Amino acid sequence: KFWVAADGCTIISRDPRLDSITGASMFGKHMDTILLESEQHRWHAALKQLIPNEGQTHPVLLTTAIEDRTGAPIEVDLFIVDRRDKNYCDLLSPGADDLAGKTLGFLIGLRLARSAEIAPPHQQDAAPVAATPVATMVDVVPHERGASPLCARSMLSGTEVSHQSSMLSVQLPPPEISVCTQQELEEQILQTAWPSLLSTSAQAAATLVAALRLVCQRANGGAMVCVADKAAFDSVFRGSQGAQNLARPCLRTSDGGYMTSLVKGIHISDDRFALAFADFSAHSESDRWAEDHPHPRARGQPKDGAFLMSTSGYCLKAAVKILGLPPPRSWSSVGTKHEAALACAWAVQGCCVLVRSDGGGVHVILRDSEGLHIKQLDPGA
Repeated sequence: KFWVAADGCTIISRDPRLDSITGASMFGKHMDTILLESEQHRWHAALKQLIPNEGQTHPVLLTTAIEDRTGAPIEVDLFIVDRRDKNYCDLLSPGADDLAGKTLGFLIGLRLARSAEIAPPHQQDAAPVAATPVATMVDVVPHERGASPLCARSMLSGTEVSHQSSMLSVQLPPPEISVCTQQELEEQILQTAWPSLLSTSAQAAATLVAALRLVCQRANGGAMVCVADKAAFDSVFRGSQGAQNLARPCLRTSDGGYMTSLVKGIHISDDRFALAFADFSAHSESDRWAEDHPHPRARGQPKDGAFLMSTSGYCLKAAVKILGLPPPRSWSSVGTKHEAALACAWAVQGCCVLVRSDGGGVHVILRDSEGLHIKQLDPGA
């Protein structure tokens, strides 16, 4: 656990576990220096929920991602307790003098959301060791009649509170969903009206239109296409292909690389690409390529996963599972493919994701400075 100043920015106490993850002392550093850029506004949104009510507030749970010593994202749970109106210096372990002259703000409990390997900051060259949870899960008591607020000492000591209660999660605004026709969306893209993050480049806009037509006209079933700059994909998934540690986002091929090699060097507007995409999205009862497929590498392989396209129109990865991205919203009445699409659009800078359900419904998802936007294509148009 560690303390953040009342401004919600400066880390004002020392936490060896946090230092172990980041590889350096975080004392005196800004929270934005450890959070992924795509997660920083979620941190500030979480703090805004902590509005004091007669000196008592509900703690908030924020599942987010911070950067480890290599710059790779690692998923963590942050338990945030508002202590701006309290003085809990006497509850701190040795090192409380770190807070001299500072204004107490928020007590933060830190827990690795999934198992990860970290090493102490002074042993960075040594073999990594398995991390243990850095904060014990505690129940938060709602402020109902007769109930008392969670004591800060319980959070600090890791004592489990056994009251029947629930942990409050961060409730961010739902994504904006609007309905339009495919033609209307194509016109908006080409006229640079939407989406703003991709339309700065005529090439990127043309690629997005080609992807839209591919998903709408050529797909024979469920499909997902993600369009972004290669550097943006690399910043999230770098060095992660086939990674086993799901504490960080990763890509995992579902077919041993068959589809990636099949469409390599073929532009998304090329009919050869469309034919390969149509075959891939034509699912069967087994959702696999036929055992007698002409290409030996395809035989029996799953027909599953997303296509990652660069804004230049060429495929970076095909038939890959996108794993380890925390869900940014709660999108009801959709399956895991749509949830992965939402998470990818949120995490990858400037990414636009097109996702088609098995029933034929198409959604286009984009994140910009104002949040997540979803275009639902009118099936009757």
